[in-house]
Amino acid sequence: MNDRMMKAVLYDRYGGPDVLYTGRVPRPEPARGEVLVKVRAFSVNGGELAVRAGRLRLLSGRTFPKRVGLDFTGEVAELGTGVARFAAGDRVWGVLGRTSGFGSAAEYVAVPAERVGRLPDGLDPVDAAALPVATTAITALRDKAGLRPGERLLVRGAAGGVGNAAVQLGRAYGAEVTALARAAGLDFVRGLGAHKAVDHRTARPAELGRFDVVLDTAGTDLRAFRRLLDSGGRMVTIAFDPNRPAATFGYLAASTVHGPGRVRYFSGDPKRADFDDLARHVAEGKLSPAVDTVFPLEETAAAHRALEAGGVRGKYVVRVA
Repeated sequence: MNDRMMKAVLYDRYGGPDVLYTGRVPRPEPARGEVLVKVRAFSVNGGELAVRAGRLRLLSGRTFPKRVGLDFTGEVAELGTGVARFAAGDRVWGVLGRTSGFGSAAEYVAVPAERVGRLPDGLDPVDAAALPVATTAITALRDKAGLRPGERLLVRGAAGGVGNAAVQLGRAYGAEVTALARAAGLDFVRGLGAHKAVDHRTARPAELGRFDVVLDTAGTDLRAFRRLLDSGGRMVTIAFDPNRPAATFGYLAASTVHGPGRVRYFSGDPKRADFDDLARHVAEGKLSPAVDTVFPLEETAAAHRALEAGGVRGKYVVRVA
C-alpha cells in the first residue's frame, strides 16, 4: 500500500453537489505504461453529474467512496516502466479512459501514457483544462459527421464545453454555423464564430430550417432534431436524456432504419493522436479555450452546482495546485 497521501474529491452516497467533499486518499503509483501527473486543473463534465446523482447507478454500482473528474492538465511527476515518450516535468493534458472511471479531481492521477498529450507552449494550464473535451467535437465533426466546407451545421448546446468547441471548429472547417443556446449565451456563441445564434427556449426545432449536419449535446428530443436533416444529412449526439436513458437508447437503435440518416451516438475516448490533433488546432488558431469560472479544489461542489443550474459559457474549471 502506498502510504503517501493526497487530496481528492470524494462522495460516500449518491445525491446533489453537497455530497462532495475533499478527503485524503493514497497517492497512486504509475503502473507499466502509465504516467503519474501532478494535476493543475480539471473541468466539470455533464456525465459525471448524472453518475454522482445516482441516475446511472445500475452501471456505476454502490461501492463508495467514489471519485469525480474526467480530464486534467498538469505536469508529469513520474514515469511507469516502458514509457519513453515523456519525461518528468513535461506539461500535459489528458482524459481518463472509459474503463478508468473518474478520478482526476485530485492532486495526482495515474493514467496510461496513450491517453496523454503535450500541452501547447504558451497555453496556461488552467485555461487549457477547458480544452481536452474538445477532442469530442473534433471526432464528432471530422470523423462521425464528415463535415465539409459550405455545409450547414446546427450545434445544439453551443455555449457548453463540447458545443463551444464545435462552433469554433465548424467555422474553421468552412461550414455555415447555427448555434442553439440560452438567450444569455447568444452573444458568446456569436463571438466564437456562429453565423446565426438562436435562443433554444423560444425557437421550436421545426422553425430552425434544414441542415447537413446536426451536432447534439443534450440528448433530448432527438427525433425532432433528426427531422431537420436535409437529403444526405448526418446527425451526431454525444449525450442521452439522464431522466430517460432507456428511451434515448431505444430511439438511437430505432433510428437505424434511416440508414445513413440515423442518429450516430458516441462517447469520447481520446487517445494520443487525438491530443496531437487538438494541439495542432490550437496552434493554428482554430480553437481557443473558453473558461466561464475557475473554482478552487475545495469548491468542486460549487462547480457542480453551477453546471447543473445551466447557462455555462464554455467550461467550469477547478484549479488544483
